[in-house]
Amino acid sequence: GAQREKGTGKSLTLAELFRLYELPCVIDLINIDIEGFEYGQSEVKINGYDVDEGIFHSLDSITLLSSRVKRIHIGLHSYDQAENEQLRQLFVTRNWQEEYFWVPGSNVSTPHG
Repeated sequence: GAQREKGTGKSLTLAELFRLYELPCVIDLINIDIEGFEYGQSEVKINGYDVDEGIFHSLDSITLLSSRVKRIHIGLHSYDQAENEQLRQLFVTRNWQEEYFWVPGSNVSTPHG
């Protein structure tokens, strides 16, 4: 495939992505694993990219997800507990039911392995 130079490329909002791919009204599951872009930080550098804002920098994404998605899995990439808790609270305050919450580096035993 074609290689893209680090730091280049157009980003899309979650709403633009939904429209672009004509996603259905209700989505059963979304997996968000975007290498640190899940945080609402500003002026950070992640994997060589200058990031002005993560996917949850405003309430637009969480509002869209809350209205259209039944279940979300988010791959966390920060070892900063405060950042992870802030992201978690975005969902808790919007009445999402938490099944599991593990931070990077956790070693957790579950009924599934």
